[in-house]
Amino acid sequence: MPASRVRQGFTFLEKHKDYVLRAKDYNRKKNELKTLRLKAALRNDDEFSFGMVKSKVKGNVHSKTETNTPTGAEINRMKRQDMNLVRMRIESTEKQLEKRTASFLVAFGHVESTDVPEDKREEHDRREDELEDLKQDLNEWRHLEGELKAHFFHQSKGAKVRGTGEDGAPKLMRRRERKR
Repeated sequence: MPASRVRQGFTFLEKHKDYVLRAKDYNRKKNELKTLRLKAALRNDDEFSFGMVKSKVKGNVHSKTETNTPTGAEINRMKRQDMNLVRMRIESTEKQLEKRTASFLVAFGHVESTDVPEDKREEHDRREDELEDLKQDLNEWRHLEGELKAHFFHQSKGAKVRGTGEDGAPKLMRRRERKR
């Protein structure tokens, strides 16, 4: 009988060199697990770890406390980064608005949408919508910048008094300093 029919129900034959590699890998992993178990068994439970600082013991049960709340200095640093980002976005949006407005005026001039020829009306409306979206984005960025400036104004040193702004809305202002 040929060997192929005899081994028909079994897997393929393994070469000796493949068997040696597989056995070495198996024994290496087995030894690694053995050393890790030994390390775990000999570990000192009273040894310091940073987890001890952030955990508490309540009734012989360890529980970790989440202390991810940022401090005041970290909040100010993050708000300064936000302020820089907002200023950058305002500048880029203003530049985009200038470019698109200029290209819009070159293409269509100062005409109303009703005076635009039928074949260019769709492009005119699309560009007009883009300009409106950019203006709205710019207003949102400026509003956000105003909120951040207000935060830093409240954090800064110096006397503040309540007053009214140009629009009549109540607003905090700096007290005028006496001329020396």
